[in-house]
Amino acid sequence: MPWKIKATGVPDSNQKNVILTDLTGTYSMSNPTGNGAPNPELSQIDIATATFYTPDPTTYLPSTSFITIDLSSYGYPLTGSIVIPQTAFGLAADSIIADGLYQVNITETSTEANQTSTYSFYMIFTKNAQCCIDKLTSSLSGCGCNDKSTKQEMIFKGNLYLSSALYNTFNISKAASNLLSAAEICAKSGCGGCAGC
Repeated sequence: MPWKIKATGVPDSNQKNVILTDLTGTYSMSNPTGNGAPNPELSQIDIATATFYTPDPTTYLPSTSFITIDLSSYGYPLTGSIVIPQTAFGLAADSIIADGLYQVNITETSTEANQTSTYSFYMIFTKNAQCCIDKLTSSLSGCGCNDKSTKQEMIFKGNLYLSSALYNTFNISKAASNLLSAAEICAKSGCGGCAGC
């Protein structure tokens, strides 16, 4: 079987970095697509990039806009994980990466072995919506306000949409729709995102 890279990725807990993990493994009889003879060795991989298709702000689905990052700047290729900071996305060092679904295409090339392999997967980012729901929850504590039941309903729905978005990543349209619904609840509440979280 030909060489086939595999990878996965998640945002860190603050959504300021992306953690990419290579899952290709070493060539063996049980992993014939892995790194190493007869496939390219890790040391032979001379080009490694990640293309992130950023989410459309109105649908949260991956758009045609993208950012390509040279992974060799961050220690790739490897057998393990690397951290890509938000500055690689053109953001300020204190910025949070935007919510939504990102399609990620990892491409590795071995010029010496004259082979290229690409692997695609999706990542979901929810930190901004989660911060808003957390703020709404905190504002309810000790609240003697008249709209307490309305806020409780918003919190319940927001958490339900967020949970559903996180557990429906196999269905990207549903995940994006649920995340968008959580973001709409945040917009209605007047939440300022993650500032102060």
